[in-house]
Amino acid sequence: MSKLSSVRRLAPLGLHVLAGLLCAGLLGQARRAAADPPHPLRPLPPAQIVGLAPLLRSHDMTLLEADASGNMSQITVLSLSSAPPEMLHDVVMGPERYGDFVRNMTLSQVKALPDGSKEHRYQFSYRIATVEGIHRFTSQPPGVGAAAPIEVVDADPTSNGLRHYRWEFFPAGGGTLMVLYGYTDLSRSGGVVEQLRARFPTLDYGMGLVGQMSQVLAIKARAEQLAGAPRPLPPPGNADYRPLLERGVLVLIRTQGGRPTDMNLIERTPVPVAKLVQSAQDVGSWADYVPSVKKSQSLGTKDGLPIVELEQSLPLLTFTTRYAVNAGPTSVDLFGMTGDLSGARLRLDIRPDPIGGQLVLRTSQAFDRASFVIRQLYRLEPLFEYGVNVGLALLVHQGVKLKGAKLAQGGR
Repeated sequence: MSKLSSVRRLAPLGLHVLAGLLCAGLLGQARRAAADPPHPLRPLPPAQIVGLAPLLRSHDMTLLEADASGNMSQITVLSLSSAPPEMLHDVVMGPERYGDFVRNMTLSQVKALPDGSKEHRYQFSYRIATVEGIHRFTSQPPGVGAAAPIEVVDADPTSNGLRHYRWEFFPAGGGTLMVLYGYTDLSRSGGVVEQLRARFPTLDYGMGLVGQMSQVLAIKARAEQLAGAPRPLPPPGNADYRPLLERGVLVLIRTQGGRPTDMNLIERTPVPVAKLVQSAQDVGSWADYVPSVKKSQSLGTKDGLPIVELEQSLPLLTFTTRYAVNAGPTSVDLFGMTGDLSGARLRLDIRPDPIGGQLVLRTSQAFDRASFVIRQLYRLEPLFEYGVNVGLALLVHQGVKLKGAKLAQGGR
């Protein structure tokens, strides 16, 4: 079981709402019937994974998948570590030591089970919220040339299936390409979380990503600390990620100093290129079809470029910015000139694809610079920034795609 056990009302309302929302993704709140099995995860073929190492020298990678109804079905996080596979495996399978290095973990109790698995009872304590749960860790038979995978599921019989993770570890030079598959059921969270999910459906991915990135980065840092001198990794370069686009939206995240600085969201879609371009470039109408944009108003031109004022929305927070808009034949580039997100950058590129088009969104936005509440949120847990950035970028990305699909069907 995982639950949000308390929220202390000692901070601004916006901070409570955002922290509660992101903690829901970190540890879940819904309850399932006792008979429900864990949500099935779909690992990627190893041959598709190992070739990604050169690109992972400069980015972390996330694959966001949806089911036939458009609901989140899986998040996959891929990262490169200079620690060897066996070291990473042992750190994951040692939850009794998590309290020594996992930030904000105030309770970590482990019970060894007869089948060799481990039951881990944990608690995270933030200044305004406490979350707790129980997970069962089971090491699986190893694959060829790789350390043994690890399955992690909820241990409470009344919530079994609420969360499901799978760790995999592949040799990459002297280090490891580590993969964490995951699923968090937020469909029965209730209260304000459910209201926000209804308004911003892609926030499921942002909330789920917080939980998975926090695990990956904590385990990676601990294993590299224990391993000592860094081991050689494959040289940086490009990699063929096209097979992953057949599964969902690919997110490439570049970091600096432990913080995300920019990200690329890439998706294949049957929507024709011309309709995606039309949807992307009509920035003055984004408020009609991008859920996070409450207002989009054209304000003439400056230095030959159109100026559009966008009011972007987070729960109980808004950011108003005037952007210069530069449209190319199959792209549109937005640069924050004045306002809350001055200096922010968004760029949409549309590429031809055999099934229609590829929609690529590049973003660099620092929401904490314009908001005391966001700064306080990131002080509680710096990795919340991943959830905020990905969740809001997805709203733009999906809004543009769905509008393009509507235009392709003859709509307006």
